[in-house]
Amino acid sequence: MKKHLSKKRVVLAAIVTVALAIASGVAYAYWTSTSNGQGTVAVAADAPALAVSVNLTGGPLVPGGTASVSGTVSNPVANTTDVHVQQIAGATTLVTTTNAYDAITNSTGCKASDFVLTTAPAVTAQILNPGDSATFSGGVLTMNNTADNQDGCKGVTVTLHLVAS
Repeated sequence: MKKHLSKKRVVLAAIVTVALAIASGVAYAYWTSTSNGQGTVAVAADAPALAVSVNLTGGPLVPGGTASVSGTVSNPVANTTDVHVQQIAGATTLVTTTNAYDAITNSTGCKASDFVLTTAPAVTAQILNPGDSATFSGGVLTMNNTADNQDGCKGVTVTLHLVAS
């Protein structure tokens, strides 16, 4: 066995071992670096439109009289996203009135300001998936002008405009 472990072979084995150790150290060397990147996506400018259906009961209205306000708010199936509903309120133009005489100039003397939403209808805050709807109730529309002659409002159709948000 001494022939197999000659001095030359031991030295050669040591050189090979050291060379492999050095080479393996190079194989595990690496650089460190940092990097960054970015991407963009457009965000919708507004939520999808909801459909609001309003029911007025308790009329016909008379000066000082009220009508109950209820209805439904729906997220149409065509919308592709959920919408959060938390309140029902009067629109900027709360009431429009029309009659058989002159709906454009409202020459009968009946004004939108003769009506007020004295109590806003209530809706439970919730998320509506496409196709879902929620009911609201408890609203009160009042024909509030009791100081002036309201003959101009006789026979007028009152349209209440509400906003769901």
